Amino acid sequence: MSVRPLIAALLAVAATFAIAVAPAQAADPIPVTGVDTRLALDPAAGAALTSLGVRVQPTTAATVDETGRVVFPITGGSLTPELKGTVGHSGGLALKKGFVNINVQRFIIDLRGEPKLNVELRGLGIRFDLARLTNISVAAGTGGATVVTADVELTQFAASVLNFAFGTRALTSGFKLGTATATVTLGAAS
Repeated sequence: MSVRPLIAALLAVAATFAIAVAPAQAADPIPVTGVDTRLALDPAAGAALTSLGVRVQPTTAATVDETGRVVFPITGGSLTPELKGTVGHSGGLALKKGFVNINVQRFIIDLRGEPKLNVELRGLGIRFDLARLTNISVAAGTGGATVVTADVELTQFAASVLNFAFGTRALTSGFKLGTATATVTLGAAS
């Protein structure tokens, strides 16, 4: 047997194998049409920030509900039926100590890879990953909404920035800020 037919046969087998094991196409993303994400500050995080002299306050469109959770309105994004994608928010948080004021805003829940919370540093337009989202659970909500709950834990980068800004070493990677509950409604697929 000559080399050319052998190479052709090997390529045909390889192509057949590649087709057989190719992942299924991901479903088209569906536009996120609304509701909100509510952040319940972990009591230990609240105590730690208070002991450091850091006050946390909602900014712009963010509010506080009757249970003390900070509410961030959902502004858009898109998710697949498997909940892969992004969810954008309005509002933000101000972390203040003396003359130091760190404002983060335009939160994006990013579920495309490792789940994370990406934020913009107000006034500078710099985006960074504030937190990892862990212990994620999904449930059906009312009116066709999907409810996603996750623990919100500081990234190493965010902990380093906050430690530097507030003159401490108390914040570490994995420091649990709280629990986020996102109630998401989806529009028609495009």
